[in-house]
Formats: sequence, structure tokens, C-alpha cells
Amino acid sequence: MRKSNSGKLVIISVFSVATVLMAFYYFLTSNDSQINIQAPAHFGVPVDKGSVTVQGASLGRMLFNDPLLSKHQKISCASCHQQTASYADQGKRLSIGDRGLPTHRNAPALVNMIWKNYFFADGRANRLEETILNAINDTLELNSNIDLIVQRVAQHPIYSKKIKALFQTQDIKGEQVIDALAQYLRTLNSSDSKYDRMLLGEVLFTDMEKKGQLIFEGQCASCHIPPFFHSNVPTYDAQHRKILSPSLRNIHYSAPYMHDGRFDNLDSLLRYHPLEFSKNPEQKNLSKIEIESIHSFLKTLTDKQFLNPNSY
Repeated sequence: MRKSNSGKLVIISVFSVATVLMAFYYFLTSNDSQINIQAPAHFGVPVDKGSVTVQGASLGRMLFNDPLLSKHQKISCASCHQQTASYADQGKRLSIGDRGLPTHRNAPALVNMIWKNYFFADGRANRLEETILNAINDTLELNSNIDLIVQRVAQHPIYSKKIKALFQTQDIKGEQVIDALAQYLRTLNSSDSKYDRMLLGEVLFTDMEKKGQLIFEGQCASCHIPPFFHSNVPTYDAQHRKILSPSLRNIHYSAPYMHDGRFDNLDSLLRYHPLEFSKNPEQKNLSKIEIESIHSFLKTLTDKQFLNPNSY
């Protein structure tokens, strides 16, 4: 009798697990509910109003993390954009692409992109889809092409079903793959830092944080504009190079800094960067206490939930 009952329990357990797995798979391939991007009032209306669905963002995340997108299937988008580094490439001045060669520029953090008008260090693109195609085609990045990716996706047992369900089609196209990736990128939004909670009246800054904020607003905010702390219009540096100031949110986790990764830490960045881009001929070096104050303020831009790999 015991053996009989034991056998029944095993069968029931296996059946239960199989049911859960089938339900989860059905959710991933069939759920097309719209995702409404939640953000605090001080963020305003997103520039990018592209749609995001559960199904689309789920597929985009899978593709973002899959080496299938690179020509030799050696790297994924996530290889150079890690969530724990605010989707930058932690500790690397230049990332290593599919061919094993370094890229031309430091990988930028991917954060709050639906509130951006331009992308890349020189602001040459104005749509998320352009940034994805650039990464695919660049021989120093994914070193691939969209036709090869479509071929691989069409042969993939899960990706092919998800795309057909998402776009209600039997023909898989490159723009569908790009659309799914863009949907995922639209979900990478950081809005739960101490700075945000301070603006909402939920917490107070320390005296050091307040002092750092005042110095920052006086010397840095013209290029790193709150509340996103990035610029939306490209400008020119002293060498007449076109530049687009990146976001400083979660900056403590995205070192090294600058388009070429020349600054390994925040202290060196704060010591030299203000002089490099200042248009004021009388600009002086920040003092030690000023650097410490700005450092303290920049820590308030950290969003631990955004950096948590289990949060997406």
C-alpha cells in the first residue's frame, strides 16, 4: 500500500511541475498585455512613445542576453551592458567585441532612454532602433547583420514562436527582432534613488549632500540636466568635437568614465573633467571638500532596485 501511495505522489508531483512549466511557457509566448511605464511626476512625459508589451519586452530581454545576435555567437548585448553596472561595462575602458578586438568607445550606461532625444557619444542617432542596428552591424561590436539574425531566430524553437505570436505573422522580419529589443530597452528606467525620494518629500538630504547638490547645480547641471542627469542636445567641447553628455544616474557603478574610459574613478573625474569642458577661462580646480560634497550628492543618484538582476 505504501509503495502504491508513494508512486501516486510521484506522478502527482511530476504532473504539477509539468503544469506549472506549461503555464509559464504559455505566459511567455501568449501574454500580450500592454506595459505602462511607471515613473514619478518629475520625469514628465517620455520622448519615445513606442509601445511595450509583456510578450515583446520578454522576448527583447532574451535576445539582449543571447550571443546568437553576434556573428560568431561569442558575445551578447549584455556582455558589454551589465545590469549591475547600470548597463555599462564595469571596469573596462573599451569593451571587447565579437572579433576579440576593443571597441572605439566606452560602453555607455543604458538608462531612462525613453526620455532621450539623441544617442551615442556624439548624438548621431535619435531613435532606439538605430542604436540596436549600429551594435549589430559594427564590426567591433556584434559584427553581424540582421539577415543572419533573422535566419537564426527563425530556426530557434522559442524565438520563432514568440515572434509569430507577438506580430501575428508567419514571416519573421528584421524589424520585428529590432522592435522586440527596443521594447526591452524602453523598460530600463531608473527612478527610485534617494534623489527621487527627496524630490517626492519622502527623505531629506544630509548637509554634505545638500552642499554637493548646490555645487553640482552651479557647475555641472548645464550638461547633466536633472532629473535624468543627461543632456538631450549635443554640444561641442574645447576641441570642437560633437558630444552628448551621458546620464550620471548610478554613476558609482558604471566606471570607468568618459567616452574613452580615461577616468578610472570618480575622484579623478571630478578633479579634471570640470576644467576640460568648462567655457569659463577663470574656472578653477574643485577643492577637496567640494569633490567630497559632489561625491556625496552623486551617491544619491543610486537606484539599487534598478541594479538588481532579479528585478527584471
